[in-house]
Amino acid sequence: MIGFRRVGKTSLVKAATKDMVRIYIDARRLEGMSYITIRNFLNELAKSLSIIAN
Repeated sequence: MIGFRRVGKTSLVKAATKDMVRIYIDARRLEGMSYITIRNFLNELAKSLSIIAN
């Protein structure tokens, strides 16, 4: 989901997926890139998963 900061995007996703298992990826680290590779995405996914595991 893309949009301005602090308008309720995360709250909307949380409400829509209330009964589902969710993993959040902090995509702000990818904002400055002109394009995102699968490696960039997988690195952020791995970071998100490691936070859950700890």
